[in-house]
Order: sequence, then structure tokens, then C-alpha cells
Amino acid sequence: MPDEQERAATVARIEARVLASAASGDLAAACARVSARFSADLDDLRDVLLSRGGALMLLQELLGQAGQAQASPPFPLPEAPLLSPPPRIMEDER
Repeated sequence: MPDEQERAATVARIEARVLASAASGDLAAACARVSARFSADLDDLRDVLLSRGGALMLLQELLGQAGQAQASPPFPLPEAPLLSPPPRIMEDER
């Protein structure tokens, strides 16, 4: 599992790549505001970094850069839907 230093470096790399895009404009400003909110609202640095990374990945996707600017995306793309129904609990498991 990556430590906070590795997470911070990953977020910084994503941020540099995504925000360097000329197309980012207003979306980059919105991302900066949301990132500031994460820092203000969340106490744990790990939570802040994961939230910022998620916001940047969403911005990257909105800009159409995921998987296009490089040979492979900077994060693993899920093979299954992100939200799946909860597993069914068998009657005898209750």
C-alpha cells in the first residue's frame, strides 16, 4: 500500500499533466476550489490526497485525456461497473 509521500507524488503528477492542458480552463479552477475544500473539510492527509486524486481523474476524463495522452491510463480502469448491487445475504447467513 502506498504511503502518503507516494500518494502526494502521484497526485502531483496527475495534477501537472491534467492542469497543463489548455482545455482545462474553468474546470481546472473548479478542481482547485474543490481541492481547497477537501483540505479544509478533511482531517486526514490520506483522505485529502485520495479525494484530490479522484477529482483530478474526473477532470482528466471530462477533458477526454484518459488513455489518449499516453499508452496506458495513469490509474487502473475498472472492468466491472463502479457501483454494483450489494451481495445477497443468504437466509442461513443472517
